[in-house]
Amino acid sequence: MYPLKALSMQKPVLFTLLLVFTCIALLYCSQLLGIDNIFYKDIVSSVIKNIISISLLIMIIKFNWLERSLLTTPFKKWNSKWLLASLPIVFVAILNLVSIDFSILSSNYVRVIGWLYTNFSTGFFEEIMLRGVCFTVLYAAWKDKENALMKSAICQAFIFGIAHYVNLTKAPFLEVSVQVTYATLIGFAFAGLVAYSRSLWPAIVLHTIINACGSINLFFDPNYAADSMSMASYAVVIVLISVTCALPGYFLLRKATALLQTKNLVTP
Repeated sequence: MYPLKALSMQKPVLFTLLLVFTCIALLYCSQLLGIDNIFYKDIVSSVIKNIISISLLIMIIKFNWLERSLLTTPFKKWNSKWLLASLPIVFVAILNLVSIDFSILSSNYVRVIGWLYTNFSTGFFEEIMLRGVCFTVLYAAWKDKENALMKSAICQAFIFGIAHYVNLTKAPFLEVSVQVTYATLIGFAFAGLVAYSRSLWPAIVLHTIINACGSINLFFDPNYAADSMSMASYAVVIVLISVTCALPGYFLLRKATALLQTKNLVTP
C-alpha cells in the first residue's frame, strides 16, 4: 500500500485519476449482476459504494491522512459560519424539487429506507473519494505553490466531472456532457465548502440532500420516466449552478486561502 502513498506525493494528478477511475470501475461491476429492477440495482450499487468507502477510509487511516482529510475535525473547530457557507449549495436541492408532482407519489418503509440508504451512501462515497482523498492529496503536493488551494479544487472538480462520462453507457453524449458540467461546477463548490468549513461533513450532508431531492421521483413515482430537457433548459440550469454554487465556492476558497496564510504567519 505504501508505494501508493509515494505515488500520491510524486504524481498527485495521476494518483487521483487512478483512484477515481478504479473506484468507478469497481462500482460498475454491479452491472454484471444483471439486476433489472431499478430499486434493487440502486441498493446493490450502494452496498458496493459502502465497501469502497470503507476501503478508502482504511487507506486514509493507514496513511495518517485523517486530520488533513477533515473527516475527524471536532465540531468546535469548524468555521463558525459553516452553515451560512452551505446555503448557496442548498439551491441545487431546491432546483431538484421543482419538477416533482408530490400528489402522485407513493411510498412504503422499504422504499424510504432504501432512498435514505442509497443517497447517503452516494454522498459519503463521492465526498470521501473526491474531497476527502483527491483534494487532500492534490493540496498536500502543491501547498508550497501559489494558489495551491484553488488549483487543487479546480483539478479535483474536473476529475469529478469527467468521471461522469461513464454514464455514456446509459445516456446520449449531449445529456452526459451536461451532467459532467453540473458535476464539475458542484464539485468545485463542495471543495470551497470543505476548505472553508474545515470539515468534510457539511459537504457529505449537502451532497446527500441534493441526491435525495433528485431521486424522489425515481423511488416514489411508480410510473416515473425521465424526460429529456431542451438545450435552453440545460443552459439555464448551468448558469444558475454557476452563479449560486461555483461562484460562492470560489469566494469560499479565497477566504480559506486567506485563513491558511494568516495561520501560517502566526504558527511557526
